[in-house]
Amino acid sequence: MYPNVYVKGQGGWIGDYWFLKQHDFAKHMKPVDPSMRLFHPDGAYVKEDWVMLLECKYQGGSGSVDEKILNSPVKLELYKQAYPHVKHWQYVLVLSEWFRQPSYKTWIDTLLRHPEIDVWWAAKREEDVVAVKLEIDGDRVRVHLSNYQLVP
Repeated sequence: MYPNVYVKGQGGWIGDYWFLKQHDFAKHMKPVDPSMRLFHPDGAYVKEDWVMLLECKYQGGSGSVDEKILNSPVKLELYKQAYPHVKHWQYVLVLSEWFRQPSYKTWIDTLLRHPEIDVWWAAKREEDVVAVKLEIDGDRVRVHLSNYQLVP
């Protein structure tokens, strides 16, 4: 889901797809009006006039994070307005297992009625395996560790 090496300001490649995250997305995608308030996705795959946005939401207990997933249709529409040169969009919510509770079923079902919105699930790895990714920023290298993986 994330390139093994990500160069800040340049992104990273996964096959034919250019992966950008947060501020690099706006920098490279060139919004039609840079003065408007822009969102910075957790990640985005870009290929020609197609973009898949990734928004990752972790919830481990009661709180306000869960309500943020309901903003997805509005955020997608604002992305479309900011980047009208992109013709095909996919907005993917990557959610922690907390959102699999029955109380969220109606919310998830409602979001999935939008053809451009999808939900992927992330769960802690059961084995003692940690994914390692590098982010290069000039002379600095950040190491990102994760014990989460995508699950069906």
